[in-house]
Amino acid sequence: MTHIGSLDNSMSVSRSRHTSSGVSPLLKSKTRAKITHANELLEISTIASSDEPAPKRAKEILGILHSILPFAAAQVSQFDPADHQHSTLVNTGYEKNVSNFLDEGFVQHDELYKMMRYNNYGPLRWADTPFDYRRTESAQKVFIPAGFDEGFSACLFSSNGRYVGALHTSVEDRRALDNSVMNTIQWVQKLLTPLVDSLRPVFEVRRSLAPEASAFLITKTGKIILETAMQSTTAPDHYALLAKMIYEKWRTEYQQGFARRLWRTPSGEFVSVQIICVTEGLLVALENATLPHSLSYRELEIITLAAYGKTNIQIANRLTLSPLTVAKHLEKIREKTGTSSRVEMATKARNEGMLLLNL
Repeated sequence: MTHIGSLDNSMSVSRSRHTSSGVSPLLKSKTRAKITHANELLEISTIASSDEPAPKRAKEILGILHSILPFAAAQVSQFDPADHQHSTLVNTGYEKNVSNFLDEGFVQHDELYKMMRYNNYGPLRWADTPFDYRRTESAQKVFIPAGFDEGFSACLFSSNGRYVGALHTSVEDRRALDNSVMNTIQWVQKLLTPLVDSLRPVFEVRRSLAPEASAFLITKTGKIILETAMQSTTAPDHYALLAKMIYEKWRTEYQQGFARRLWRTPSGEFVSVQIICVTEGLLVALENATLPHSLSYRELEIITLAAYGKTNIQIANRLTLSPLTVAKHLEKIREKTGTSSRVEMATKARNEGMLLLNL
């Protein structure tokens, strides 16, 4: 379980980082194939973008998929990046032991699954693997005993490379999974992804922020989930430190929906931090920043403490200054910020994101 101080180590490697050299000729040929089942795909697109609950939409989509491919069983699994677990969004036809296997053993050990998730493959049938899949443990101990003759799985990735879940389908006659059907499945894979993406609402909010900003989510249990997939399995120190500070102040400061703060990193750089309260936790967006209104770091410390209601004496004790020095600093701060009172200065500092996160 990953808590503050470590990055979600189950985030997949961004698909954009892979080359296409590992893609089989069959899959390459399918990407150039003519789109078939256009009416069904249009219907799937309409359902996927509706406001109905995700399990209901997924079930309806599997119903349409069955008209394209008469499968014996199908399942859509959703990935939780906080707990690193898969859960079944909808299952049609799989016995409980097979369904549980798809969410557990299959995603942990199956070579076909690993090929798709980490080598930029599209949907893969058993027959598409460079080895005899029928001899694998998954086939021998689970799928074939369950009566399946062939099947495919498709990993689902968001547009920025986050792994969000998987689609699994099994058939009793391998001839049902011809190349034409698999070409259509590639489109189903794309249309199904936003529906399965549990963090899509979070990063829809992120789109309203500056495109150059980096972002991550702090879950309600204090775990860190990055916006995009990364190869690193350890969070950068600055993410972990920043998340810890924000999480500790969650209930006292960040339940009002939105806050802006200024943070000086351990290396001395300044970063503007936007903190947005979302259903899943706190969305944190970071941008490089310069000190506002030509204020010094000491002046930012004083304006921050003053905005939190500290008296001149309390500020002096906190910063090891004299009360007279604090008063002189406050006067200079009001001049620089164009404010005429302590209250106006504090309000301006909050509204413009000048308060230091470190204090």
